[in-house]
Amino acid sequence: MRARLLAALSSCTPSARTALADATDAIIDQTALRLQTAPHVTPTWAMYSPPADVRYNGQTLHPICARGTPYSFWARRGTVNKLVVYYQGGGACFSNLTCSPAVHAFKDAAGPGDDPSQYAEGIANVNNPNNPFRDWNVVFVSYCTGDIHWGDATVTYLASNAPPLTIHHRGAENSRVVEKWAREHFVNPEEVFVTGSSAGAYGTIAGAAYLLQNVYTASRFNVVGDAGTGVVTQEFVGTQLLGWGIEKNLPRWIPGLDVSDLTQLDLADLWAAVANFYPRHKFGQYTTAYDGGSGGQTFFYNVMVQGNDIARWLQWWLSTCDWHTKARAIVQDTAARAPNFRYYIGAGSRHTIWGSDKIYTETKGGVIPFARWVEQMRMDDPAWSNQECTDCSLNPGDPAPSPPVPPFNADGTVSCP
Repeated sequence: MRARLLAALSSCTPSARTALADATDAIIDQTALRLQTAPHVTPTWAMYSPPADVRYNGQTLHPICARGTPYSFWARRGTVNKLVVYYQGGGACFSNLTCSPAVHAFKDAAGPGDDPSQYAEGIANVNNPNNPFRDWNVVFVSYCTGDIHWGDATVTYLASNAPPLTIHHRGAENSRVVEKWAREHFVNPEEVFVTGSSAGAYGTIAGAAYLLQNVYTASRFNVVGDAGTGVVTQEFVGTQLLGWGIEKNLPRWIPGLDVSDLTQLDLADLWAAVANFYPRHKFGQYTTAYDGGSGGQTFFYNVMVQGNDIARWLQWWLSTCDWHTKARAIVQDTAARAPNFRYYIGAGSRHTIWGSDKIYTETKGGVIPFARWVEQMRMDDPAWSNQECTDCSLNPGDPAPSPPVPPFNADGTVSCP
């Protein structure tokens, strides 16, 4: 194309030919970039509904939501050849009661209501010049299976006082379907940022392992989980978690994860193993110190602790201090075992941060803003370090029992041993 244009314009002055050559090169470069960044993906958010059967890597996948409704996901094209893969959150279920539609413990459908354009703050606001991902391609992995994106089983939950309830825990299959689509539409991105909030934080680390191994092997990765530290009871691991069929999709090519007894693994094992297996990439986790409220990390941990004592489920603060101690231990253990992993513990009890403009402003307790921390991570800045609030008291609007009860105090402090 360049040669033909120059030949046709041979009568032009040298300076004109140079200018035209530069302009032609720019057009060619931009055309190549558009081809790389998915010409069939719109620059505005669009919903994609895969067929009922999807062939991928020698398997036939069946994308589906928990109660049998169709699965869908979202994507938009950016202007640079970089890709965000975001795993949506939305609770979890693991018994006849927690999976009951009346309880609303998890998000059980995907569709138009997931449209990311409805969110106006944090990472979702692509009109904010401070958003480091505003020009990137984005794949939004919708969530509707109650299994933190890990499941590969259909389970019928029984109860003595309720009818049987069948749930399709197929989050891992849905993730592979989106992975296949991303692979076909976003080719060889320079950089991939994998993240997700709440239940999506767990999808983040599992999904990143597959993307690193099977899809974007030449790309530079940064992986951050938002509000999913993995504090669970041993009973939950041994019964409910294994009931989701997670063993079928564990990244067993990674040393330390090819085990027969999954009850011996915790989330620190998973993050550390993946991070150490991919040492040229970076990994991190975010949480607030007392992540709580209905739907927060402490809430689900408290449900596990209280068992069938439903009256105490909503009193999530009963498990605040226990959760806090164990969450710190998990991220600190991961950081000690993986030199390319860092953690960020912010003040308060808010659940998740990506959907808030606090990513740009929160500095309480001596931490740097979360967005700056992520930029340090991405830029290989030697200043990238573990962050933990020294004053972890609540921020205005943070979840707390009303009136305050221990360990929550009226002045916003939280008294844990």
